[in-house]
Amino acid sequence: MRGTIWFDVTTLREWHGRPAVGIVRTEREICRHFLAEYADCTRFCVYVSAGSRLVELEAGEVVRLLEPPPPQVAAPAKEPANSPANAPVASRPPAEERVKMLALRFLSWLPERWRHPMKQRLLALRPRVHQALNLARQLRDLLRGTPVQVPSVPPPAPPGDKVAELGPHDVYVSMGLDWTYKDVVRLFGEKRRRGFRMILFCYDLIPYKLPQLFANDVVRNFAQYFVDMAWCADHVFCISAHSQRDFAAFLLEAHHGRAPATSVIPLGCEISPPDYGHVADAVRALLERPFILFVSTIERRKNHETIYRAYTRLIDAGMKPPVAVFVGMRGWGVDELFKDLSLDQRVAETIVVLQHVNDDELSALYEKALFTVYPSLYEGWGLPVAESLAHGKFCLASNTSSLPEAGGDLVRYLDPWDVPAWTQALRELFEQPEEVARLNRRARELYLPPRWKDAARMVFETAQTLGSIE
Repeated sequence: MRGTIWFDVTTLREWHGRPAVGIVRTEREICRHFLAEYADCTRFCVYVSAGSRLVELEAGEVVRLLEPPPPQVAAPAKEPANSPANAPVASRPPAEERVKMLALRFLSWLPERWRHPMKQRLLALRPRVHQALNLARQLRDLLRGTPVQVPSVPPPAPPGDKVAELGPHDVYVSMGLDWTYKDVVRLFGEKRRRGFRMILFCYDLIPYKLPQLFANDVVRNFAQYFVDMAWCADHVFCISAHSQRDFAAFLLEAHHGRAPATSVIPLGCEISPPDYGHVADAVRALLERPFILFVSTIERRKNHETIYRAYTRLIDAGMKPPVAVFVGMRGWGVDELFKDLSLDQRVAETIVVLQHVNDDELSALYEKALFTVYPSLYEGWGLPVAESLAHGKFCLASNTSSLPEAGGDLVRYLDPWDVPAWTQALRELFEQPEEVARLNRRARELYLPPRWKDAARMVFETAQTLGSIE
């Protein structure tokens, strides 16, 4: 007997209206294929912190979650990071991130026994916080005389009381930001009570591997999540062989009593050809200039610092390099980097930060870039490397973690800390356009991009197998 596959879209719901990062994109694209190809045996749900319950969503509500976010009005975010127009905006994280950081700091001050119940109460308040912040933005825009940005399709209303009734032959699938949005221990209790099975995802164990790059509370909560995850999951999909090894090593080091079955799932990297009607004027202007591309959340681990330092060395040596375009939302631990960018006149016209980039703009940037760079310190996979190759663009990347697995022999790898090596490699590529053309042609001819369709099929077939076990 086979039961129902319950696909959790909590992260899509919480992230609605914002540009997708890697984990959000994974949930979105696999969900899209489940809706299109496996709808007859799939139902959808979200986790609601108030009451710690799973609530069912109708397929129509899920379709609305999959729609792209409305275009952003804030042109200053498209200016160079150190321009006068952008300095006061780019130097601060988004309001949601600032509220989250304050909440984490508040929780860290509480005694251990109070943290969990207080965290659940704060999570339950998230929809009201988002609503208040949106109202504040609209009021600010009215006072400034700028058009008020109203989403063309509002996010779904908070779910009602239609509890998701999972049975003993059902399979629960979650691939989102579970350590942020869910109480996995409560879900494990529901699993034991009702008898359903669980498929979860392991993207990486970076906070555990590189704790110095994260706040202490994040490290502790993340490690606890993976301990709990190993008890809950019947199957864990790892996004690379490297992440699979890291997960196994973590369970060994933690002396964990249970190791769930794991398998590697290649993530898709398709991005549709750009519709230039959806490309903002600021991005269009940039496309007319020679530039290299760095796609990533701007945070300490991604190591934008190495590109910045390499560029200053090239400029000090008399070279005028192409523009370096940093595409991504601002993350944690980059205050000093943004301060340097805002004050360093050497890179005033040469390093540009773009935020709130939509899929059409991202695809256009990949198409027009000379090549891409990715000096990250540690990765679970390296989606921007795969996306670069899928667009026929050579990538200069770090030699760490899973990145050689993502790029194979189509990418040139360097030590992420070796600024002189990055400086020299960039100089050689800038001075040899024919070599860049050859490397791009090789990527275009030899790279076989994995497809989201195949990733969705792997999840579906594994869920079908688990659901048929008596």
